[in-house]
Amino acid sequence: MRLPDESDRRLAGKSAGLKDEQLDEIAKLPKGVAVVYQNDWVEPLLCSIQKYKGTEGKYQYKPANRPHTSTGKLRKSLLQLLLKNRVKNPVDSDIDDILKLLEHAEISTKSKLGLQRILQEYKFRDDLSIWKEDKFESLSEVICGLLDGNTWVKAVIDNAGEFDDLTNSIMKNVEKMAPGIGNEYALAAAQCLMKKEAKESDGYNEIYAAWITQLRSKGTM
Repeated sequence: MRLPDESDRRLAGKSAGLKDEQLDEIAKLPKGVAVVYQNDWVEPLLCSIQKYKGTEGKYQYKPANRPHTSTGKLRKSLLQLLLKNRVKNPVDSDIDDILKLLEHAEISTKSKLGLQRILQEYKFRDDLSIWKEDKFESLSEVICGLLDGNTWVKAVIDNAGEFDDLTNSIMKNVEKMAPGIGNEYALAAAQCLMKKEAKESDGYNEIYAAWITQLRSKGTM
């Protein structure tokens, strides 16, 4: 860091233990060179760091195709609980087992805290407020967060040719992230993911409406 202003050099230099004759040198430091100091050091050091010679590029997150075993099992168990009122053949859930899986799952802390609140609500009430029909958007947001939907659903929608392709692509991704979830639950999760995207823009809302209409006309949903 170059410090051309004298007051800045004096403030930073004195905090690093530099002598008066060394302060002006801060303004002349080339790139990659810095004065380093810690409280228990006798004096500051001049360090040089070589420029990285590898290829630089924009970072783009890519979700793993093979989730951590406990995370995949957690997603499956949570989907079975959260979507049990939206399938014809619901599966019983063990809340204590899900809470244990949640401790070791590779998901964000924010998601963990939200899921813990949901699980505690179900444990004490044997019901969930997000199961109410007027709370479907809230349920969709939870499902989207659980399945990292914000990182891949939009691309799937944009690249799908037909509605059947769209349905199959989303369901396959859900099954990869929650192995063994089954088609009925995967389709229910797909509806939540589509609903979440529909909330983002009118264009996706129109796609969602047409997609739902097609599924209902086929008796799939």
